[in-house]
Amino acid sequence: MVARTRTSVDPIVRSYIEEEARADRAASAKMLSFRARRRLQMTGLKDTPLPKVRAIQVIARRAREAPGPSPDDPWSLGASPPDIPADATADLLRVWKLSLETHWPLTIREARWVARLRSLVPDGNPETLLWWAWQYARRERTAKAQGAVVETTSVDAELAFQVWKSDMHRWEHDQAVSTGMVPETEVHTVRGYPQIMQGFPPLCPLRRVAFEFLLVALGNDPKGPWGFDTYDPRNESWWPHAVCVMVIWLSELKRKMKKWEWVGEVHGDEMGEQGSLEMKRWELVGDIGDDEMGEQALQQMKTWEQAAQEWRATGLKLAELVVAKAMEIAAGGNARLTEGGGWDGKAWEPTAALQEAGYYDSDGAES
Repeated sequence: MVARTRTSVDPIVRSYIEEEARADRAASAKMLSFRARRRLQMTGLKDTPLPKVRAIQVIARRAREAPGPSPDDPWSLGASPPDIPADATADLLRVWKLSLETHWPLTIREARWVARLRSLVPDGNPETLLWWAWQYARRERTAKAQGAVVETTSVDAELAFQVWKSDMHRWEHDQAVSTGMVPETEVHTVRGYPQIMQGFPPLCPLRRVAFEFLLVALGNDPKGPWGFDTYDPRNESWWPHAVCVMVIWLSELKRKMKKWEWVGEVHGDEMGEQGSLEMKRWELVGDIGDDEMGEQALQQMKTWEQAAQEWRATGLKLAELVVAKAMEIAAGGNARLTEGGGWDGKAWEPTAALQEAGYYDSDGAES
């Protein structure tokens, strides 16, 4: 009988799978793998290998069966431990709301770090707080898994030198690193900081998608990553609310419509479909050319390409409705008036876009 050997799983990967498994107990192993890969991409660790499906199933089952609360369970006010001070609640709720958009549930461990770090972050910026909380929580989680002492000196230095503020601050930090005064960060945590401080959404790929759809709906034709050839809407009072509503509905469409569950998950993807489509192609056939694909693979690619086209069309329609409603509310309109101007006491929905997407069935029930 051949002895079975246990496959070594990177502690960071294991922690991501466990956190996702406990936050979403219905998620399949393939979905957990997909989410773990996305989180690795977002933290600069995209080359870290993932375990096979069977190993993910085992990790997920053990995480879900673990008794009692865990530091890596999702945070809520009801589950907030007593060592998190009450005066941190406002900052925590802002960060928690952002974590909903990232589909990366804020854990109790991360919430503790938010409470510790909030006084160091200018204006309590939730994106900045969440980013740093991720960095510290990841190091703590990895150290605990390895039975090692938590070592945070490299990120402590980035915070101390305030490297996100300017090139001058980064220059100071670089000199401290080059002379050995402080250690270099193994994963450069602040590569998105100029964008964070300007209000760009580097943390959540779906927020980037929402930005792009809204810009096109406003008549902009993005020339680069962020093109404002018509006007820059980011100073409008309704803009952050429109982005949030777009993310909510894009997330809901992905959740309810199986054909779109894979879109909008790739960092840097403009409207969510092209980069995601390329990733699906790579997962299906690797690096082989179209002429080498089998008939079944070609058919699958056609199905995904059609879904990508439909995603773009629905996203643009959704953005038009969201912009119109946001402007209406900002001008004094009522948040609960329907598209036709009627009042039924229910929350507004972008009905036209949902109907075109097939979100409702013929009798109006969700499909």
